[in-house]
Amino acid sequence: MSTRRKLAGSEASGDARCAIATCAALDELTAQLLLAPATDGHRAFFARLNLDDEDDPVCAHPAGREGLSLMRECCRAGEDAGEDASEVAGSSSEALAETANGSSTARAEVASSSSAALARELSNDFTKLFVGPGRKPCPPWSSVYLDGKRLVNGPTAQEVKRVVRSLGLAAPAGNHEPWDHAGYEFLVVAALLNRWCEAADRKTEPAAGKTRGNAGGANAPLGAGRSANGANAPLGAGGNRDDAEDASPADAPANATDASNALTRALDFCERYLAPWMPAFLDDVAAHARTDFYRGFALFARAVLDVNLHEMRRILQGCRKAAA
Repeated sequence: MSTRRKLAGSEASGDARCAIATCAALDELTAQLLLAPATDGHRAFFARLNLDDEDDPVCAHPAGREGLSLMRECCRAGEDAGEDASEVAGSSSEALAETANGSSTARAEVASSSSAALARELSNDFTKLFVGPGRKPCPPWSSVYLDGKRLVNGPTAQEVKRVVRSLGLAAPAGNHEPWDHAGYEFLVVAALLNRWCEAADRKTEPAAGKTRGNAGGANAPLGAGRSANGANAPLGAGGNRDDAEDASPADAPANATDASNALTRALDFCERYLAPWMPAFLDDVAAHARTDFYRGFALFARAVLDVNLHEMRRILQGCRKAAA
């Protein structure tokens, strides 16, 4: 299964619609891996990826293909280790036990132990890279890279907070990170792209995405929400009580939820708040990661950003030509 087909679902809904749905799903997946250690579901997903789809935008990206290959082989190595050890345990059990149940239990225990070992290794790498304790080699906040003096929650974070609120979005439930966290910024782009897809599904503007199709629903990656306003959305509309009390009417333009402008806003947010610092941040991740999974992730996330920028610019250019 390629990232394009696995994440975006049906290709029958049109080039623009499929491209933007793919970008939104990739953004959500990238955010998940920036906000928490890789789960069993993530490892299974990457272990089974097919990198031979020439139409897959991430596989077609040199850094993306290399990154996905590293992530896939890391996850497969964990699975293979469990399978190899299970075979040995099964043989031993057959010699020592009278029943098939004994060998089956031994194989399951060894496979579970191997999976747990990989999970600990990736969790430790994630923690050392992004969490601490102590100095983080890869602080995941744009303020650190853009505001000087490696400040957390600096002026850039406050600007991102204001912009996100003006878009009618709120931080995820249980938010405890500054608003300029890399994961949150990818989720903002995903939420705006999902708005655009919903507009395409309703046969409303923008013109380049008039065909109808599945917004992602059942095919969303690893249970991620696909609607910007749904109960499972990565960023919900409106915000929590504190957001509502702090937000100023001047921060929210009258057409803040106008889906026809969502793609333009997504590109603007990506260019202003992700692109200026993400390459340096990902260089740090690649330099300090101790596992191939996170070394690969640095390349994968770079490709995701590039694919987002390319597809949004391409489709907006098509919209302008169609309107001319």
